[in-house]
Amino acid sequence: MIKYNRIIKLVITLILLYLIFSRVDISKLIQVIYKINFLIILPLTLYIPSLILNSARLYQIINKKVSQKELFKINWISAFFSNFLPSNIGGDSYKFISLRKRLGNQFVLESVLIDRISGVLSIIILSCISSIIIYSNIKNLFLSLLPWIILFIFFILLGIFGQKKFKIFKKYTLNMGRYKYKILNPKIIINSVGYTLLGAVSLFFYYLMFGYTINFFIVIGFYCFIQLLNMIPISINAIGVQEASSIYFFSLIGIPAEVSLAISLLSRIVMIIQTSIGGLIYFFEK
Repeated sequence: MIKYNRIIKLVITLILLYLIFSRVDISKLIQVIYKINFLIILPLTLYIPSLILNSARLYQIINKKVSQKELFKINWISAFFSNFLPSNIGGDSYKFISLRKRLGNQFVLESVLIDRISGVLSIIILSCISSIIIYSNIKNLFLSLLPWIILFIFFILLGIFGQKKFKIFKKYTLNMGRYKYKILNPKIIINSVGYTLLGAVSLFFYYLMFGYTINFFIVIGFYCFIQLLNMIPISINAIGVQEASSIYFFSLIGIPAEVSLAISLLSRIVMIIQTSIGGLIYFFEK
């Protein structure tokens, strides 16, 4: 069954890439790529601060005898494995494997899930804040209301499952009552919001590098929408999903498809280079 799932995800990835590149002028895409300049330094340097924030969030959630320095290393390695696993959350499996012997399977699984849920909440909150600016610029009522609908559903689900235990992955139970206060902990939310904002800042400077000055709140909104779609595990590391969604959202404000595709591909290459250091850490340790 796992083998067939991988084949399906590979097929979907290839179909999405074919559809994207068949609708893009390759010569224009190459012209855009030639415009890369010194502004790429900022997205490169923002990766370490984002890893620090991400590690601090997991540290707050775990609250056990695992140092933040060690969690920083684990996060970097898990980011490396995310390059080869379905959606952009595949590296969470490495966090589980690396921590379960010391903290126990159940506790680590709950902690990693809560870490992911708090990250999703921050994305939803930021997309809600930016929705007003998005509507004033593109008059798309659906995109402006969608974050608020998702936020409403999120809290409904949190209320339903907040005091319950339910089975996950057959052999484990998630105790939401024990962790609900951590999801809504102001420090963890602020940390998650800061982490998401760094990603949006990076995307803002990618477009600025190619000569497009975009309202930062619009960038935040589109970045959050793209991240939510990237979490759908239908392709390998969200390949195709990220590119297609970037082209669609930024086309709403008149950005050519070639520019958004170039930025998506470039940011992916930069991410692979940055996360490869995590791969080196893993292989040298082994």
